[in-house]
Amino acid sequence: SWTLEEQERAGLVIEQLVTVIRGVLILHDADITTEPENLCQTCESPWPCPTLTTLHRLIKDPDAELVRILNTARGFH
Repeated sequence: SWTLEEQERAGLVIEQLVTVIRGVLILHDADITTEPENLCQTCESPWPCPTLTTLHRLIKDPDAELVRILNTARGFH
């Protein structure tokens, strides 16, 4: 059970993490000028690049702490 202060702080941390994730996503977007094979505009590797696929895997990991925190914040247990 979290106190109100802990819930508020977790909410702020989640907001900051979302900002960081969005920033990384923007940096690793596809460069559509490199068609037919779009490349990552930062890594210059085929898109989706390893950074993007790793980020996706880490966020979607059902056993990750981030998933637990998000589910708690949403009222899921």
